[in-house]
Amino acid sequence: AHVIAREVADKISFSPILGSNGINLDGDAIQFHYPLSSFFYNIMSKTGDIPLWNSGIGGGYPSYATLSGGYFYPFHWFFTYLTENLWLAHHLFLYLHSVLAGFFIYILLRDFKLSKLSCLLGSIVYLSGLGASIYAQPHYAVSFFIIPAFIWALRRSFDFNINYLWIAGVFLGIGWLAGFPQFNLYLATIGFLYVIFKGWKNP
Repeated sequence: AHVIAREVADKISFSPILGSNGINLDGDAIQFHYPLSSFFYNIMSKTGDIPLWNSGIGGGYPSYATLSGGYFYPFHWFFTYLTENLWLAHHLFLYLHSVLAGFFIYILLRDFKLSKLSCLLGSIVYLSGLGASIYAQPHYAVSFFIIPAFIWALRRSFDFNINYLWIAGVFLGIGWLAGFPQFNLYLATIGFLYVIFKGWKNP
């Protein structure tokens, strides 16, 4: 109960509607992710183009080459066109992916034949772990949504329809575009081992 209350208070405090006009930032977000996002939103909102080159660092460097920027992630484009306010776009981005994370962990738990109440509680517990981490590392929000979505689709490919394997690949591809490449490498490795295990268990 304490964890849930803390998370609710945190979300309200930094809500773009109910709270202050500040962005809750911590850790790498201050020195790395926010400057990348600010550069991206400024260019996209003014020109509509994806910024491929950043001349503001040293003699300039190819900004698309930093996978951590997530410049090719569709939801970054969407919120840029939705609002030119980086503060609002930042929070909407985190909230949307928190909702997606809660939804996919729910249907994943339902896939394990758990009761609706158990799945709901599982979603709440899962989401309670997002709070501080997504403010320090905003791309964690995407990762928390990709984990259950990828595993759900992978399980379905064995139990129901092999076409779900393509859906799992789409989720993994989304993860690569979002800006956390090392995490997706871990997830792809886990998925590969899972496929081997399931194939060995059910030849």
